[in-house]
Amino acid sequence: MFQQQFEILDNTVHYKIKYIGTEERASQSKFQLGKISDKISVYNTVSCYSLDVQEVYSTGKCVKFYCDTIERFLDEKNNLKISFEISIV
Repeated sequence: MFQQQFEILDNTVHYKIKYIGTEERASQSKFQLGKISDKISVYNTVSCYSLDVQEVYSTGKCVKFYCDTIERFLDEKNNLKISFEISIV
């Protein structure tokens, strides 16, 4: 089971996917985050649910976007439609 989470800190959106299970199994997974129109696409590793959130941020196991960057990809109703895919490596 996975959990996705967005958090805004210091004008930066942090997006992470956590695996609810062991660190070993989490490290075997990666995720791709992309905007429906394919204007944004990034990959990152999945973090373990038990990891401290500050450790996730400091180790780079999350995706970071500045808020003004995200605003460029909002639709006319200010919605950000994104897709994500989780895969085992």
